Amino acid sequence: MKQTDWGFYKHLWQTDKGLRGCSLEAKGFFAYLLCVMHEAAPYGCLALQNGLPLNTKQIASLTGASTRKVCRLVAELEESGVLSRNDQGQLFSVQMKRRFA
Repeated sequence: MKQTDWGFYKHLWQTDKGLRGCSLEAKGFFAYLLCVMHEAAPYGCLALQNGLPLNTKQIASLTGASTRKVCRLVAELEESGVLSRNDQGQLFSVQMKRRFA
């Protein structure tokens, strides 16, 4: 089911313990990724139309960040439990999957 509104609820953003521990840069990067994941299939994942996961170079191109910065920010978000990877290796938002899957 295609979501038309992903319901950005500021209280969930502000109270997410994993996200609160992240740098401001990682939070902004994650906000951008949320917009991309809202349009993705499967919903909430960073994936190409064929279902393959976006690689670091593709995420860098998409966000305008260097590949080095993407690696650092993705690692920070994964370590905090904000992003995770599914069996196909796709990065996904834990909150989006929990709320809308």
